[in-house]
Amino acid sequence: AKGIPVTFADLSYSVPVKKKAPLYILKNLNGVFQPGRLTALMGPSGSGKTTLMDVLAGRKSGAGSIEGEVLYGGAAAPAG
Repeated sequence: AKGIPVTFADLSYSVPVKKKAPLYILKNLNGVFQPGRLTALMGPSGSGKTTLMDVLAGRKSGAGSIEGEVLYGGAAAPAG
């Protein structure tokens, strides 16, 4: 299996905060995960690694807001 690249551009994820501006967990990220390549996602605890993977996998929903573009093999994920 060849696999497909996962590309993200200007990707942000924010959560609402009562009576304040939204809190950005991810802000304006850009990157590509290439098929057949090992990619390390590194950073300290609380830096957003799991949030990024959840957004890319389509597992973030609910109160949070996703902005930007995520492409799977050059196409956007189907809605739903």
